[in-house]
Amino acid sequence: MNEKIELYNRATDELVLLAHDYDLPQIGKFSFPEIVHLLRESFKHPLTHEKIFDYKQLPNWVPSTNFCAVASFFIYEHTGGPDQWKFMRGPAHWWLEHKRISGQFDITYDQFAKPYDYRNSSIENNEDRLSELQKQALILGRAAGMV
Repeated sequence: MNEKIELYNRATDELVLLAHDYDLPQIGKFSFPEIVHLLRESFKHPLTHEKIFDYKQLPNWVPSTNFCAVASFFIYEHTGGPDQWKFMRGPAHWWLEHKRISGQFDITYDQFAKPYDYRNSSIENNEDRLSELQKQALILGRAAGMV
């Protein structure tokens, strides 16, 4: 296995463990840790990227690159939405913040060479952007075998 995928799999394991710390309602068949695992596995497949973004992912990218908004939105929708999460965005990145647990839940944190600076952020509430994310999240959910 190449080193990049090995590091990616380690980050996936860390995120799944972290997901176990959240007390979230299970909406549908999958728990939060299962959702995280299945999304991260789907990022590895170039076809998932192509279905959502209509272009091929570069082979040297970390598999989670570009999935921050759509994956965060999928989690947001399938684990309690605004009752549980704040859907956050920065200048070049998206993530979730739980309403009771402090800190970020960033399913694609590993796409950056250095830790992302979460300080310059806002809550996303642009209806047009959220509508587009909802469509993309449906495609991602299908690619991950959850929809």
